[in-house]
Amino acid sequence: FKGISISTKDAFNTFFADYIGRKWAPSNCSYEEFAEKFQGEDKVIYKPVGLSGGEGIRAISLDDMKKAYDEISNLEDGIVESFIIQHPEMAKLSKNSVNTIRVVSIMTHNKKHGIETDKVHILYAGMRMGRGDGILDNLHAGGLIAGIDLDTGIIDTDGVDYDNNIYVNHPDTQTRIKGFKIPYFDEMKEMIKKAGLVCEGYFGWDVAITENGPILIEANTSPGAGILQIPYAQEKKGMKYLVEKYL
Repeated sequence: FKGISISTKDAFNTFFADYIGRKWAPSNCSYEEFAEKFQGEDKVIYKPVGLSGGEGIRAISLDDMKKAYDEISNLEDGIVESFIIQHPEMAKLSKNSVNTIRVVSIMTHNKKHGIETDKVHILYAGMRMGRGDGILDNLHAGGLIAGIDLDTGIIDTDGVDYDNNIYVNHPDTQTRIKGFKIPYFDEMKEMIKKAGLVCEGYFGWDVAITENGPILIEANTSPGAGILQIPYAQEKKGMKYLVEKYL
């Protein structure tokens, strides 16, 4: 699978079908396909194919299936997915957004780097949390981020927003952030190590935790290294020491 492009959401869902754990369809599918695919669902998520940072994503009720289909048909090309129900523990961080883990990994066939090849190396991870009534957990949408200890799956920093405000407790749920243990964390790491073998490179994976385990939301080919370092800024500690041997 060397050379596969995962730069668009539909391609990602196709190549990583074993790990996404939800139904999906292109937004330009027929009404019959749409209705059959999402029968029994309460709502769906629409995502424009070419945008990033959560831009253009919206939740659409399926109370009226035809009305929902017509609304989606008038939007730019994208994909439609089942609405994800996160693990109850994860909902303690923020109830309205699906709180996702950004996991950064690298895999290479290039032996000149002096690292073990044909193996996925997880570099670091951050816990992203939404705020308010929004459905997004992105920092650009007002969310928070905190660092995660890769060995234990326990959040090891306070939460920080894009303006560098620090939060000991989540401002909406009052859940203490540092010390929060993420369920299915070991299973999540194993999933990344398998999914990362599909195509070599440096990726930022977005992972949701459901009651049945971890699922992939998407992968970013240019994950924002600066954002993942924000929780450690108060310690004046960056991530260079983690990535330097892979450069």
